Amino acid sequence: MATYEYRCGSCEETEDFEFSMGKAPRILVCDDCGGIAQLVIGAGVQIGPLTMEARTEQQKYDQEAEAYKRLRDRGMQPEHVVGSRQVEDTCEDAFDITYKHRLQPVAPKEPWRAIRERVRDGMEAARDVSNA
Repeated sequence: MATYEYRCGSCEETEDFEFSMGKAPRILVCDDCGGIAQLVIGAGVQIGPLTMEARTEQQKYDQEAEAYKRLRDRGMQPEHVVGSRQVEDTCEDAFDITYKHRLQPVAPKEPWRAIRERVRDGMEAARDVSNA
């Protein structure tokens, strides 16, 4: 049961009534003067912590989705929407997205830029050999 507040248009008295959720009528007869008492919309409404948490999660997902779109516009294809902000902050191009998580563990103490250049040079050399 939920408590709903009603205010009389004639005598301005307010009174609370209990009804099942969503079953409260818009108007009632005032017990004091017999006038029409209307449901006060928004009285006693509280936003629970779960609602706020869901809103926060939705905002985070929206930010991830925006980062995902920006990456796609730059020709980069992240694996998932979630985590796109981190990918955007740490990856310069599609090569980073494709190979960074595979190659960085091979030489964890070497800076990623050095690994990246070495691998790109090797890939170009392999292309040159296959084209010759």
